[in-house]
Amino acid sequence: MPRVSIAIRAFRRRWLAEAIASVLAQTHRDLELVIYDDAGDFEPLATATRDARIRYHRAEGRRTASGRFAAAVALCHGEYVGLLDDDDAYAPDFVARLAAALDADPEAGAAFCRTTWDDDGRRVRPVDARSSGRQPDAAATMLRDGWTVSPSHLLLRRCAYDHALRDQALPPGVLPDIFVNLRLAMAGWHHVLVDAPLVVTRWHAGQFTRMYPLAGDTAVATWRTIHIDDPALTALRDRRLARSLLVRAVDALRAGDVVQARGDVIAAADAAPGAWRALRLAVGRAAACGLPGVWAARVWAAMSPRGRRRRRPPRRIGDR
Repeated sequence: MPRVSIAIRAFRRRWLAEAIASVLAQTHRDLELVIYDDAGDFEPLATATRDARIRYHRAEGRRTASGRFAAAVALCHGEYVGLLDDDDAYAPDFVARLAAALDADPEAGAAFCRTTWDDDGRRVRPVDARSSGRQPDAAATMLRDGWTVSPSHLLLRRCAYDHALRDQALPPGVLPDIFVNLRLAMAGWHHVLVDAPLVVTRWHAGQFTRMYPLAGDTAVATWRTIHIDDPALTALRDRRLARSLLVRAVDALRAGDVVQARGDVIAAADAAPGAWRALRLAVGRAAACGLPGVWAARVWAAMSPRGRRRRRPPRRIGDR
């Protein structure tokens, strides 16, 4: 069996060949590449190199992002597992350096790296205040500071993944990066940061996190679904839920859905009454105004610094 399995969840053709090439070019050669074809017509592209390390699997039906994640991991045989998005690409030493970090720390459930954004050919390196090595209190800092680890940026210890999801399996319709990384941290496994930008992450309009209403619905479902027993972490989770509801409310206003926006403002107040009060008041008033509120939300998105930042790659790791 290979030591490392890399799975590509393929449903977009545009950058898939480059993603495949970046895996096959790894300096760590003891690996397999599983191509999980969620579109159903990528077999000629996936097998064009005739590399014996490639295993191709055509999905039986379309799944959600978390469904693709779980199905792809289930196909992997390696001790360490990576999930590369089909629009991203590894540096040649990605696997070697992250596998070495896991080898050096048996209590690490995931090793991950820094990243570089590719915004239509323009490279952007986000500010990342996290120190290298083990991340202290990872679950609390993820919830408090708003960071997580994209699947493309990490290598998972397979036994840690299985252990973390033993009590709550990865459900459909949630964000796998948030769900899996939090479950790992809460199960007692450590996250280790390798201090190098070893992945290129593309910024484009077809990204899942920029799709309305899917992105907002999935974020809200994630925070509502994940089981957290610790009271302090639960309070932080509820703040995250309230914020996701308010972000979805703003997006609903921009789309002209004032009913959805009003409902989300009320739900945000129920989730975390003391959190985001100023934002909740502003969005609630806009939603109560009907059409003028819709136009106010659209103007805010087009003209305000924060609204413009949402159209660009994040300049720092954490909340936008």
